[in-house]
Amino acid sequence: MHLANAIKHPNCKLQSLSLERNNASDDGATHLANALRHYGCKLQRLILEGNNISDAGAEVFADAIKHSNCSLQELNLNYNDNIGDAGVTHFAHALRHSNCKLTALG
Repeated sequence: MHLANAIKHPNCKLQSLSLERNNASDDGATHLANALRHYGCKLQRLILEGNNISDAGAEVFADAIKHSNCSLQELNLNYNDNIGDAGVTHFAHALRHSNCKLTALG
């Protein structure tokens, strides 16, 4: 996913990204979550409604928001019906982490 590489670039000023209903799936979620861990990523708001993301994608995002470089404050995963109890549990643990900066999770 070239977009994930772009948001890590030091010249990228993007703070908000909406990719609603783009079928990013867990593969795309993994690329984006890895980008969130990068020191050059400035994203504060990420909207991924309706992207066929499952518990596996939720897990990679939960891990990313615990990273000290992650500046994400809002993550919207609404209408990803394959996120179940396991995905919610990953987020519950991540939200208690001292590095987590999220103020909104949907």
